[in-house]
Amino acid sequence: MRHAFTLTELCVCLAIMTIVVSLAFVGLGASREASRRMSCQNNLRQTGLALHQFADRHRGELPYHNFTSMIPHGIGPWFELAPELELATSQPSVLLNGGAMSNIQSHAVFSCPSDGQIGCNYRACGGSGAVLNHTTQPEAKWSAVADGCIPVSHTRRRLAEVTDGTSNTVFASERQIAAHGINSRGDIAYESGIFPPDFSKGGPPHQALVDVIAANWDLWPKYELSGKCWHRNGIAQSAYNHVVGPNHPIAISFGNPNGSASIGIVPATSQHPGGVNICRVDGSVAFVADQIDSFAWYALATIAKQD
Repeated sequence: MRHAFTLTELCVCLAIMTIVVSLAFVGLGASREASRRMSCQNNLRQTGLALHQFADRHRGELPYHNFTSMIPHGIGPWFELAPELELATSQPSVLLNGGAMSNIQSHAVFSCPSDGQIGCNYRACGGSGAVLNHTTQPEAKWSAVADGCIPVSHTRRRLAEVTDGTSNTVFASERQIAAHGINSRGDIAYESGIFPPDFSKGGPPHQALVDVIAANWDLWPKYELSGKCWHRNGIAQSAYNHVVGPNHPIAISFGNPNGSASIGIVPATSQHPGGVNICRVDGSVAFVADQIDSFAWYALATIAKQD
């Protein structure tokens, strides 16, 4: 005599199959993200190799943020590294268009596959504080002046200046590209009419300043083109800092981002769960967790603080 499945047995079998399929999809998603994260690290590794090729070709000098009249808002370190990244053919078109958004091609080496937005996901580290230039203005009193390897200024660093060690200093990390309503961690607010007072005496993590910005975040306008132009300079496009930790939700420019502002708080952010990728000055890459100690994160940004 042949016995059929009871309704209870059938329901149990379906439940088990559902659980197995769900676990398979979770595993597949994790595998895909691991692949995307590895691809992102390969992109950063290429920029690290390009940095050393550039230094060899320029007698130890590093790329910088060039505030030039050739392009209305200047050119950034990625533009300077274009020949080393085999993108030299893109430089004439950028200059021909005056650095405009139109007709500027996006390049795979600057795109994190986990983000999916058109633009540039990678930024050079300007330092540990909010002032990323070599200013002597009063505003420098409330934050460390550019102490990273690629300051937002006319001043070029030399590889020999990285006395903390090239394996202990960050050259570049990633930041999501602005996509309003979809990706708030790519947005950069700007407020050029108000300059913050001396909130950060005593050094990082500048929590008082961060609290003021967070309280006013929804009131300030957001820069719509953040991360869209790989060739440009300033904190709106190709620079970031370590004032706050990885994937912190706020970012602000104290100045007009369209004018290549060099003062603000722009953290590293990514779509990778739990952290961001970095490239050290020696060209090595690593994944840094969101929970990294704030002073350890600060130390990675500086080139000569013996930390």
